[in-house]
Amino acid sequence: FEANMSRFVYTEKDFIGKKKLIGRDVNILLTGFICEGRRSAKEGYRVMVGGEDKGEVTSGTFSPCLKKGIGLCYVEKRLIEDGKMVVLTDGKVEIMANLKDIPLYRK
Repeated sequence: FEANMSRFVYTEKDFIGKKKLIGRDVNILLTGFICEGRRSAKEGYRVMVGGEDKGEVTSGTFSPCLKKGIGLCYVEKRLIEDGKMVVLTDGKVEIMANLKDIPLYRK
């Protein structure tokens, strides 16, 4: 559910863990980001908004098509909106990025 792939879970049948899975309130979701420059954050970078830690980068790379850094991160659900400016950091390097909502995985 956090990876925005709940549409692939068949909830009409019983399965182990169904009650726990269905009853969860998901506050953190997987979403994309596009960096302001060519540099991209890597796994483990923190997602900062207004100086506060709001999530974690799961993957990042350079996009030859966009000529920018791109990637995925888990962030608080309420922050996910196209164009939301965040700072991705490992404590030494700071990279400015925009969050991208990924409607492909939504119902």
